[in-house]
Amino acid sequence: APIEATRLLAKCVQERHSSNSSSNNGVKKQAKVNSAPATMAVVVNVASMAGLAPTAGAEVYGAAKAGLLHLTKSSASLAPLVRVSAVAPYFVRTPMVLDNPKHKNNKTIVPALMLSVDQVCGAVEKCIVDPQSAGKVHALMGTAASTRVWLFELAWIQVMVLAVWALVLSLIRRVVRS
Repeated sequence: APIEATRLLAKCVQERHSSNSSSNNGVKKQAKVNSAPATMAVVVNVASMAGLAPTAGAEVYGAAKAGLLHLTKSSASLAPLVRVSAVAPYFVRTPMVLDNPKHKNNKTIVPALMLSVDQVCGAVEKCIVDPQSAGKVHALMGTAASTRVWLFELAWIQVMVLAVWALVLSLIRRVVRS
């Protein structure tokens, strides 16, 4: 998963960079990036919702992602020299997820809540440019806006609220379209 995520993220960032720097009537567009001291570094960990709430059948994966999230939170003290943050997406629409036979009849995966690669890339970009992102974890699910997870002890409540909100927004969009 990390290799595929890195490959997809690199492709997405490259595409966005090339579209931001393309010529428009002879005027070159510049991507807006907050300037930072040369000594500053930014690390964005790609975790998972499985690190926020227990997931049956993915115990080891969830424990590893929870460890990554705790590392992110504890690394807040490294700022401003090194700013560490994380994104914790729900399932992302990639061939690894869509073509996996274990996921075909899995009733725990809600298609309406799945994310696109662009949504995850956008969240990573926000972490990179946000000077206040040190130690923050951004939970991502469906079409709902990302939310920062502040208390790991209550993370499962936040995940459920985010899931319900994403489903409500999806339902409202369907009603409005019809």
